[in-house]
Amino acid sequence: MRTRRGFFQALAGGAAIVCAAQQGRAAPAKAPKKKVSKAKAKYQDHPQDIRACATCNLYLPPDQCKAVVGQVSPDGWCELFDLAD
Repeated sequence: MRTRRGFFQALAGGAAIVCAAQQGRAAPAKAPKKKVSKAKAKYQDHPQDIRACATCNLYLPPDQCKAVVGQVSPDGWCELFDLAD
């Protein structure tokens, strides 16, 4: 039979694990209020590993971005990349 103290210790331990797991997650990128230049976003017209504009939450087909000024390639990439779910 568990004691009340044991129950609360287990509850606190579980809460600590959940908090630690949440801290390990990266916050999703948000589009800046104003679009930034390609240079500021460090845009390149080729993918970074497997990451590309076409798989980013900020990409607006066929060639626009919510965060970067001007046309972007679906195969491009920048530092604001946010993987689409």
